[in-house]
Amino acid sequence: MYTSDPLRQAAAPRRALFLRHPFAAVLLGCPAVGALFGLASAFLTGINYHVPPAEFLLTLSGGFFSGAILAGYFFLLPLVLSVIDFIGVFKTQTPQNRRTFRIFAVLTLVLGILYSLLYGLSIWNTFPGAEWNEQLYNMERHQPVWTGGLAPVLLLAMLGLCGYILLSAARIDRLPPLAITLSIAAMYLGAIPAVIWCLQIGLPVLGIGQHEYASAADLLMCLLPADYIVLMISLIRDKIHEWNERPGESLAQAASWFAGASPDNAAGSAPLPGTVTNGRPDKPFTWRIRLLAKLNIWLSDSTRWPLGGLLLALPLLGICLALLALFGQMPDRFVRAWTETADWGLSQKIAPQNAFYDEHYLCTVAAGGHRKIVRPMRHGERHGHQVIVNRQLCIANAFEQLLEERQPEVHRQLRRFYDTYGFPLSRLIRTKRAADLTWLLMKPLEWGFLFTLYLFDVSPENRIAVQYMPGSPADSRPQR
Repeated sequence: MYTSDPLRQAAAPRRALFLRHPFAAVLLGCPAVGALFGLASAFLTGINYHVPPAEFLLTLSGGFFSGAILAGYFFLLPLVLSVIDFIGVFKTQTPQNRRTFRIFAVLTLVLGILYSLLYGLSIWNTFPGAEWNEQLYNMERHQPVWTGGLAPVLLLAMLGLCGYILLSAARIDRLPPLAITLSIAAMYLGAIPAVIWCLQIGLPVLGIGQHEYASAADLLMCLLPADYIVLMISLIRDKIHEWNERPGESLAQAASWFAGASPDNAAGSAPLPGTVTNGRPDKPFTWRIRLLAKLNIWLSDSTRWPLGGLLLALPLLGICLALLALFGQMPDRFVRAWTETADWGLSQKIAPQNAFYDEHYLCTVAAGGHRKIVRPMRHGERHGHQVIVNRQLCIANAFEQLLEERQPEVHRQLRRFYDTYGFPLSRLIRTKRAADLTWLLMKPLEWGFLFTLYLFDVSPENRIAVQYMPGSPADSRPQR
């Protein structure tokens, strides 16, 4: 017992620092830890590859800043926020720390949306606009949610987000139990697309469903919907405790109000709203009052809110489906939104096999543009992979082959220059329109290559025709 006291005394200042400044500890601690990881990685890289001393400091500084930004803010920070939200589910929140958990929840949702968009648009090899029957290339994947069924998915997601914002932002003593329960019902409906999204993205990572191009990095796209479910559970639990702490109307007071709504009131009791001139309440009005009073008494017990939200979710879902039907969205669209897809966990469609092109080289990328513009001729073969071949690509490769035969030193210098600048440029070409633009910009060079071939080669068209043919010598050389 006594041996643990020094450990507790040493850990107490660290806990006190985090409790006093939680946001600074998280926002500054994550990049600090990421910087240490980046610095250690850069140090080990420099030692293993025997980097010269002059470049070693540059390597360390690059590892420090890249670790702080990439590892700290883009990897550690989302994970730390998710852990804090998960702790909030089990930790009893007091008026002192309740505000801290709410701000962390807002940070989780805002940064989660921004990071998901940034990751989805820049790194994720998925095209949201590509339906299951479209031809894609290399490791690209089709849309995880069918465009025709996107409306009901977005409606439920927005409904859940609105319910969460209303219940989180409003003071508990200013919301009647019925409004609280409706907010919980809306959050339940918002959890439905969140759970299905996690299954759609996460099942292929586990080898379930269509998982040919699945990657463990796909789980990053499941972080935001998973955080929403955790935050929903934490908020419901916290609001139940907050309701029980308030000095509000007791069940006895609600029951006495319900008794006052009875048509057998004493003559001297206060008149109810909606009564007729003789002081006797109107029967339909009394029936409605009695029904709402019973519901109010039942919901005054905050432990019944989760069940009440589940019961109200069904009519709320019916209202949403009716609104969607008015705009031509049939109820089965929500199910088809996940099944009318390919490459994912719940997909029921089989997409065409992806074609292959080398993403490192401009002409090869340009062959993946729109057919009417880049005019693909046939399929070829490179390093055992099937590639799309057009005339521009064949001419560029034939010119390089001729240059390698006649001027190997010049070819070596041009190849070094092309590999240095062509690779980063080609990484920017992620759409068919960008590929079309690249094809057009390469057109003057294509004409120059073709003029050179006709000037110095005896059979230029034969050389062009055999490019990327199976077993051709060009298959073993660097390609454009």
